Amino acid sequence: MNRKQGFTLIELMLVMVILGILVAIGTVAFTSSMKKGRDTTRKGNLRAITNALELYYNDNGRYPADISGGIKGCNGGVGLTPTPAPSPCPANSAFKDANGTLYMAQLPTDPVASQVYYYRSPSISQFQIYARLENTQDPAIMIIPAPPSGPDCGGTCNWGMSSANISP
Repeated sequence: MNRKQGFTLIELMLVMVILGILVAIGTVAFTSSMKKGRDTTRKGNLRAITNALELYYNDNGRYPADISGGIKGCNGGVGLTPTPAPSPCPANSAFKDANGTLYMAQLPTDPVASQVYYYRSPSISQFQIYARLENTQDPAIMIIPAPPSGPDCGGTCNWGMSSANISP
């Protein structure tokens, strides 16, 4: 008897199902790691902005003012201005004071275009800055009481930093 060698339909289907499961697991792991990477970028950006704000405070004796309870602008940037102004700063602008002292050559923007960092300064000696983390399993996620104007980071803000004399 001559038997043709090859795979049966069942064997081929089984291999395809196993490959499909592996691809699905890989996709979920990849998506999760991308979210964690963007969250790490957000945290680093806010730390850098916080350091610049502290330097600004040391030089000027106050934190930059916010506009109407918080600037959501600069096309994803925090939108700091050294003095109150009628509109937020342009995208990727430098953060400097009225004397021209440069604190950040370029304000960082959120890695996702539809999300922004939210800055507010309730008084000249306080600031709060918020972001929205994508990884909902991150232990750093916090419940942030909404400021009067209600922070909007492209969704509900769930992570923040602040000056030492106020909580995020």
